[in-house]
Amino acid sequence: MRRGAWQTETPTNGGDPWGGLVETPAATSYAQTYKRLVGAVMKDRCYADSVANYSCSLFRHNEYVAEVLWNSITGLQVLYRDLAGDEEAITNASVAVGNQQILIENEQLP
Repeated sequence: MRRGAWQTETPTNGGDPWGGLVETPAATSYAQTYKRLVGAVMKDRCYADSVANYSCSLFRHNEYVAEVLWNSITGLQVLYRDLAGDEEAITNASVAVGNQQILIENEQLP
């Protein structure tokens, strides 16, 4: 993929065409997805229910467990992260989930 697709074409450093580019939301989403998946193991298939709630469980060493969800929540996790990398605490076992993927975790990813 061309470099410009992941970064803005407008330099922010006064003229250097590659030295001061700003990361695009697509690049941030890619980086977050990469961080979530690389090194994780899916021990089972992803699931979908009758009302289009989907979930995929991810496992890592030291009992780390996370779920990638869209349109669903399990209530077992304590925080979630969006594709921009922003982290939010889960309160009252409830998270508003839309068409953007979020990662729900039982602990912070190191």
